Amino acid sequence: MESIRVLLAAASPLVRYALAGALSNWPRAEIVGEATSLEEVIGMANEQRADIILLHLDSETVDWPAVRKVVTRVPDSKLIVVAEDEDDVGMLSALAIGARGYSLRRHVWPGDLRSAITAVARGHLWLCPASTERAVARLLRQEDLSREHRASSLLLTEREMAVLNAITEGISYGEIAGRLYLSRNTIKTYMRRIMMKLSARTRQEAVVKAVSLGILPDWHRPIYREEELLAVSAGS
Repeated sequence: MESIRVLLAAASPLVRYALAGALSNWPRAEIVGEATSLEEVIGMANEQRADIILLHLDSETVDWPAVRKVVTRVPDSKLIVVAEDEDDVGMLSALAIGARGYSLRRHVWPGDLRSAITAVARGHLWLCPASTERAVARLLRQEDLSREHRASSLLLTEREMAVLNAITEGISYGEIAGRLYLSRNTIKTYMRRIMMKLSARTRQEAVVKAVSLGILPDWHRPIYREEELLAVSAGS
């Protein structure tokens, strides 16, 4: 059986030693080099014709554009990221730029590492069990939010959405009434209905829930500042 050429890449010599040790008794893997920086990875991977790049990253200091450059400059080598810490954003970033495998360093056991290298070398995507659980949990949370969004957005009428959008601008009921050619009392009635449908106790909470459910786009969140929320609460 043809061996899999593996390039180890980590700034820490202890991490490189640990990764090499995990593969030491596996004849299927041939370690073709050890890189200490992302710059070295590109040259060594091309020179040694590595099938797999096993790259250790610290999520707090990682330079994702530089990692992306590795993926694009060495297209024949498949990237497996070994992350130092649990980080959903880091996992998604790694997969988004083209990594084919992702694991946490503390979960890198010889059997798991061999499974990862074998799967990725065959063209599959591989996540360690802990990362798989986190990814599935994240997808389930998103699905729950999406389901709530669909249900809530169907409940809000077009006019209620217009009022809710106006509220995010921090303007008063009187100004909203003038914009929508309605009375101030009618605007307040619409707002009460919105709060009831979103199970919100205040207008502020209604906006926050609408953003979290995806009814309002997330760019409303920074626009709707605390002082504006207070202004709306007291607005006439």
